[in-house]
Amino acid sequence: MLESTPPVWRSGHLLRQEDNLGLLDLCQSPFLLAELVRHFDDVIEDGKIRPSKLFYYYLRAWLQRDEWRFQRFLHDFRDAVERDRARLDESTADDVARSISTDGNTG
Repeated sequence: MLESTPPVWRSGHLLRQEDNLGLLDLCQSPFLLAELVRHFDDVIEDGKIRPSKLFYYYLRAWLQRDEWRFQRFLHDFRDAVERDRARLDESTADDVARSISTDGNTG
């Protein structure tokens, strides 16, 4: 098993750095910990965790996950969205008209 372990992981126990950013606390989040493990080779530089790189991968994964959730929501509630779309468009048009008339009277 040790032979198949990437070299940087084998020396992982040797990594030391000050935890000025609270990474130890953040790593208690399973999602962040998974990203740290998934991109370990990319976020370790000169034997230290590069917080900016970790944040980049974390944010990218979070936004992808959020996009997936939103697409899932649209799929699951497509019928309701389509049914209520006319009412939403009408309400939005009323709000825009009201906003324009209010802005025109403030001169």
